[in-house]
Amino acid sequence: MSCHFSFCPSASPPFLCRMKVNATLQHGILVLLYHILSKPAIKITVLAWKEKIKELDAQLTPEIKEANHAIAIVENMKREQELLEQALETLRKETDSKRKELSSITDTLTAESFGLYEPRYKFASALDYKEELAKIRALQKTLIKDNRAVTGNMLWQVNGNASKGKKKW
Repeated sequence: MSCHFSFCPSASPPFLCRMKVNATLQHGILVLLYHILSKPAIKITVLAWKEKIKELDAQLTPEIKEANHAIAIVENMKREQELLEQALETLRKETDSKRKELSSITDTLTAESFGLYEPRYKFASALDYKEELAKIRALQKTLIKDNRAVTGNMLWQVNGNASKGKKKW
């Protein structure tokens, strides 16, 4: 049987490229499709194809059917294994990252246990820091004495009574 078109695997229809078939089988499928589609006298219905599939399926022995089922199970298990391996790799990377982070924290805690602290404020000395804290505390005391430490609406009511809202607790 000769082909009426030049065969090139890269020129195969997309559905054949997605199938895992060899070039000879692809060529055979393409020739069959060409002959079916090029002869208007041949009418193959979906029912006829389904009937042919049923006939072929009936010819399969129970062992072959069981083997096909086992193959499908193995393929599913392989896909699951690939997904689990990807998840495992992701977890390994995340674990490595967390270990590095933990190591850094451990180093910082070890240094602090010996009294070596990283400065968080830009004071030249501990005395400058102490003086600034004294200024802040003095300001806080002044605000409290002048009733300016907290601001808010002073015209509130308790159970609809404004005089109870003015009461200091």
